[in-house]
Amino acid sequence: MKRAHKKIINGLVFIGLAFFVTRPMYYPGVGDNPMPRRISVQLQPQNSIISFQEMDDFLFLWSDFLEQDFATPNMPALLDTHNLPNQKLSGRAQKWIKNHDWDVERFFYVGQRLNAIVKACRLKILAEQTSESLKLQLKQTKDAELRATIERLMEEQAQMYRTFKVSEGEIAMVMPHLKTVAEILSGELIYKPDNRK
Repeated sequence: MKRAHKKIINGLVFIGLAFFVTRPMYYPGVGDNPMPRRISVQLQPQNSIISFQEMDDFLFLWSDFLEQDFATPNMPALLDTHNLPNQKLSGRAQKWIKNHDWDVERFFYVGQRLNAIVKACRLKILAEQTSESLKLQLKQTKDAELRATIERLMEEQAQMYRTFKVSEGEIAMVMPHLKTVAEILSGELIYKPDNRK
């Protein structure tokens, strides 16, 4: 096979792979009539405190929760705190959560943890991008002291996302759906998978 043919085949394989990897797993809806969205089912990564099913169940119910008449525009802010929001929720809202087979504390724990996982994922992406830049600088210098400083910075960058104390399994679970999970948590997207009512 000629070298030109190999390049063309490799290019087509790369384009096909890029399309497969980057195609959206959710379909954006419009207004009050969102199209169905679905998170692709994956094997549960090890060391996850929140399971894939629990994440999926929470995101579905959270979207429904935000559409209730007792919900306020600042409801997503409840997921930014580490305090239990029981005192900030009406009895009606708590009853609604319980009627959907969730413990109120667990419901908000899962939401707050997912919020922390989203933040950890974003920091991990940023650290990887910064690390690439630092690697280029490392290649361009021979100064031992500067090299040691750059290596230390790379190590610090690689550890930053761990401050959120979430597991690697949870990061692996959320990372493929990062933008969508973040938008559901903030209330920007409504999660309505077509396999649910």
